[in-house]
Amino acid sequence: MQSAILPSEIQNVGPLNLSDYLKKTGWKQERELPERVSFWVNHDQGATQRRILLPLQEHFFDFEMCIEKALKTLEAFEHRPQSEILQDIVSPGIDVIRIRLDQPVNWRNGIPLQQSLALTQTIEKMLKIAALQVVDSQMETSSSGSVLANEFLDRIQIQIHHNEKLEIELVSPLPKPDSSIPQAVPFERKVVDVLAAQLTTLQAGITPFPPPELFQTLNEMRKVGVTRNLCETITGLGNFSRDEVEFGISRSRKLPAESYVKKTIHFSSDDLQKIKELNSWFDLFERTACPNSFQAGMPNEFGVTH
Repeated sequence: MQSAILPSEIQNVGPLNLSDYLKKTGWKQERELPERVSFWVNHDQGATQRRILLPLQEHFFDFEMCIEKALKTLEAFEHRPQSEILQDIVSPGIDVIRIRLDQPVNWRNGIPLQQSLALTQTIEKMLKIAALQVVDSQMETSSSGSVLANEFLDRIQIQIHHNEKLEIELVSPLPKPDSSIPQAVPFERKVVDVLAAQLTTLQAGITPFPPPELFQTLNEMRKVGVTRNLCETITGLGNFSRDEVEFGISRSRKLPAESYVKKTIHFSSDDLQKIKELNSWFDLFERTACPNSFQAGMPNEFGVTH
């Protein structure tokens, strides 16, 4: 059954996409040595226990050898060629947004119901802001919402993992391509790209801090959908974390990327405090029409040039 796998093909396998594949096919992470290695276990129909060792850094000298062993284990477990398994690992038909939080100690065995609901609502609000930005940049504050945006939210699947950090995976299935018509970028991918752009723009907007040209910075942020509402969702996520919030973006290789996005966007506790201050400036920005009136409304202690 085994088919030849080229070294160049193995190089397409990363720790994240292999761990995603293992989770989705029923493997359980037994334990993890942070930033070094994770151990996975599963049972086939004959109750034979199978194990996979997954290095967490691609530069480790034995990374490719471990991936080869993992593919052989999966081939025996799934009874299908390694080439098919490899294709599913590197090119699943999904985009994934990961949110990592420094979870409180009392969350290690589960999230309290009320906090779980509040966390889910905050994430939903963040996704809806990005979805409405795709539909129409002027609809982000619309109370009526959008059918497309709501349908997108209905398709999102959420998975929560309790490890050293609380990891929330938002899985966005991509529609199957129709070979009879030219392939267009689906709405689902556009939302992921817009959210990545919003987070990256927000991160850039607080570096340096305060921004030297505040009105111009806020205006540029607004163009990609970074608003007071989005700032509130990011700081809201920070309220569930002891220290920081990190986002990870993984896009399916089955759909070619039309733009570059950062794979990891990190906000430290200091960054979250800056976003809170930025949020108050957004409130003033949205109530003023020009730089002069914005500057007139700024308290002197901000000390920002406009």
